[in-house]
Amino acid sequence: MPLPAGKAPKRAGALIVDAAGAVRLKPEPGAALTIDGKPATERVLGDDTAEKTDVVVLGDLSFFVIKRGERIGVRVKTRRAPCARTSRGSITTAADPRWRVNATFVPYDAPKKVAIPTVLGTTDTMEARVS
Repeated sequence: MPLPAGKAPKRAGALIVDAAGAVRLKPEPGAALTIDGKPATERVLGDDTAEKTDVVVLGDLSFFVIKRGERIGVRVKTRRAPCARTSRGSITTAADPRWRVNATFVPYDAPKKVAIPTVLGTTDTMEARVS
């Protein structure tokens, strides 16, 4: 996985996916990767569906493993992106009444499975319940 030029060594480590879909981090010696503020060691990473998501940090960069059904990805972030440096906070505007949707809420008793499309073009099934 290439990282932004000038932000990371040419090779900081490897991410290895096993047959069960677990992602193992194998850092290169001296790569300065950290997890929870401690030097990263070879280990299976907790993805975004785990009880604890492991966030790997390298300087201004961070990344974590995401799972969407059978698909596995890596989400990379930087604290020093130009938009983050120049942001003045959230931009808010008044709601446009043209966006209003007239609908009727119909509750149901038992939880049910609902198909939710994802930005990756897949569909996740989640349990919907009225509480």
